[in-house]
Amino acid sequence: MKSRLNTAMMRTLGCEFGANTGPKPSACATTPVDVAAGVLRNERGQVLVSRRPPGRHLAGLWEFPGGKIETGEQPEAALARELEEELAIVAGPSRPLVAIRHDDREKSVRLRVFEVQSFCGTPRGVEGQSIQWVDTGSSRLTG
Repeated sequence: MKSRLNTAMMRTLGCEFGANTGPKPSACATTPVDVAAGVLRNERGQVLVSRRPPGRHLAGLWEFPGGKIETGEQPEAALARELEEELAIVAGPSRPLVAIRHDDREKSVRLRVFEVQSFCGTPRGVEGQSIQWVDTGSSRLTG
């Protein structure tokens, strides 16, 4: 399996470490939410994406699985917890890929993306969310 994201995926994630997208932080009335997300790959090199459920911020969009980092929680621990809760898998070691901040009119998010190097179990949408393995050049990753 490849250990690096391709150029299209990096553009999707903000292109570089610490990139900021959207309006200036002052335009966002809320404190940033810290989020950990994981890039999981299968034996064919595809990555797993999940669809945000109805009724949630950015509903219907595809994303890398993960979730909110709780106060006092380490990002890697939050990622492992979220993957178990959302996908019913146990994450193995992970390594940081990119950290970005995104501000929009509703929310400000500090996103920490990790490459999950291994996991046990077969991912399934425990919370009713759709999940899908996609090629790295898929339109679900590039917009």
